[in-house]
Amino acid sequence: RTKPDLSTIPKVQHSNLSIVLEDFMKMPKTGENPPSRLASMRSVPLQNGEPLLFVHDQRGSIYQLQNEKATVFLNLKDRTDNFIDGPGLASGLGNFTFHPEYLKNGKIYTIHTEKPQGVTPDFPLGEGMEVAMQWILTEWVNSNPTQPIFQRSRKELLRIDVPTRLHGMQDITFSNVTDKNNPDYGMLYLGIGDGGATIAGYPELCHSIHSPLGTILRIDPKGNNSRNGKYGIPNDNPYANSKDGDVWKEIYAYGFRNPHRITWIGKGENARLIAADVGELTVEEINMVKPGSDYGWNEREGYFGINPKKIKELYTLTQSDMRYELPYALFGHETGNAISGGYVYEGPIKELDNHYIFGDIVQGKVFFVNVFSTEPQPIPIKELGVFYNGKHTSFKKIVGNSRTDLRIGKDGKGNFYTMNKADGTIRKITG
Repeated sequence: RTKPDLSTIPKVQHSNLSIVLEDFMKMPKTGENPPSRLASMRSVPLQNGEPLLFVHDQRGSIYQLQNEKATVFLNLKDRTDNFIDGPGLASGLGNFTFHPEYLKNGKIYTIHTEKPQGVTPDFPLGEGMEVAMQWILTEWVNSNPTQPIFQRSRKELLRIDVPTRLHGMQDITFSNVTDKNNPDYGMLYLGIGDGGATIAGYPELCHSIHSPLGTILRIDPKGNNSRNGKYGIPNDNPYANSKDGDVWKEIYAYGFRNPHRITWIGKGENARLIAADVGELTVEEINMVKPGSDYGWNEREGYFGINPKKIKELYTLTQSDMRYELPYALFGHETGNAISGGYVYEGPIKELDNHYIFGDIVQGKVFFVNVFSTEPQPIPIKELGVFYNGKHTSFKKIVGNSRTDLRIGKDGKGNFYTMNKADGTIRKITG
């Protein structure tokens, strides 16, 4: 095995474009450092009127935003025993999403962490392995979906053990199919990191179809043919017909380190799922997710091989190693430290139209890539400048912190927003 040439990592060029930012809303303070753990934005389309807009704080609350005011819609900390939101960057309320028919059925889905207090998980760690916390997928039913305060019931769907406070359940999204006769309609996709298993010295816990760690799952919330009987496994899942009783038939794709955000591009038969995967040693990845495919972690990162038992050992991949799906696009750690996934822009700014807009969590840099390109992979990434309060600047200067904790959000009209934990502020991209 030969040592890799890190200079082959594609360089990010500046686009000579800058996004114009305007303050949108300051979120309620929920702690000291950072003042808010602002993490994601969702919208619900109303039949008549403005879409409802929601954001969540990892310390436990989902807020509805209306008239420049944030109202607590659902507080998981108040409704959940053993809820924890620290220590650790990947703890608390991980994410949330609404069912495509939310206004009819009132269903909301969340992922969050709890102390391992004797509740039997659906995925336990091996004997002798210490459990740091448990991640839980929950279905909530709101009795009146048009009201700004959640009321009614909850149902736990899935609970897994993880060995560290890193890389747990990261994102959930429904398919973007609108045809109710399509088998993908109403299917829920769940991105799960490796739980820090590789760093903790348990590489065997991930990169396997016998484990949910480091995977994207696809489930039917209405079904009941899962091991625990609480949700369904679609019969067209890649491993649904496996005769191996240890296979997780929920798996749609696997081999991810930390699929921070997953989102759809395109419509109908041309729809594709994108996963922004946070890297370990050298690169941050954008992956086009194909059902049943292996994305290589913890044996591959970028275009380099890894020794999963000594993860700082890199080598050059050979042709025989090319059983893995390779990144659609990537950037190196001289550019940024941790990818913050985004969305394909479909708003009013024509220069950004049909580009995937994303960022770097730590540095606060903003990038775009053409996810409809037919160029050879990896597709080039370009950086966007930041224009705020009448001048070119950076998110580090805006938030006054070397760690910006940048997230990208969008509303029901296609407008994009930046969200920073460092100052708890949402800003709108206006031009």
